[in-house]
Amino acid sequence: MCNQSEQDQLDTFKRAYWSYYMALENRFLETERFCAFSPCNKNAYSIEYLSLILSTCGEIDVLGKAIASHFFPDIDLDKASMPKWGYYVGESLTNISNEIVEFKSGYQFRPFDCWHLQKAIN
Repeated sequence: MCNQSEQDQLDTFKRAYWSYYMALENRFLETERFCAFSPCNKNAYSIEYLSLILSTCGEIDVLGKAIASHFFPDIDLDKASMPKWGYYVGESLTNISNEIVEFKSGYQFRPFDCWHLQKAIN
């Protein structure tokens, strides 16, 4: 995506990835038919949840590195683990730990609430 305007980069992102993200979200939302989104079920396990966690975490890793690289272009994050790129995302998006995800049932949680990452040394 070199030498593209921000709008061109956004358009490329939407074409290449957004439909996949939406497919993951739809797969997750379909699981509510079998297991309600509720604090009572936060430890529920299934092969489908495992598959979704693996797929989603892989995408979070890719997206996290892209966000960190956008704000810190001089840092090499190609082979970085989450604690390293997570530090830079936290430095860039300072309110990320306060962001709330709310389900239609009213169940809420903060997916990045426990992010207490320290600066990684290259």
